[in-house]
Amino acid sequence: MNNFIYESPPPLNGKCKILSHIIAFFLTFSPLLTFLYIWLKYDFWIGTAGGLLVFLVSGIVTSKLRIISIPLDQLEISHSNLEIARWYVAKHICFIARV
Repeated sequence: MNNFIYESPPPLNGKCKILSHIIAFFLTFSPLLTFLYIWLKYDFWIGTAGGLLVFLVSGIVTSKLRIISIPLDQLEISHSNLEIARWYVAKHICFIARV
């Protein structure tokens, strides 16, 4: 007996949707942007180290956002950065309640 029901992320409108896309963009591309910036500014190897460090921090931030935002019965499901950002913005910034 599997009574699991998948809840999709809440629908967002306007500023909340833009904010969730900005958060998802930075969660996804901040390691690459950091690597490229440090590489161009200093050196390839320093850029690689900086990119790896930001990749680790980005993973920790994504994990924390996932834990505090996604319903407990859905934590074992794989979610994209956009879905995690949508859940976070809906629950903690725009306060969209699920009925």
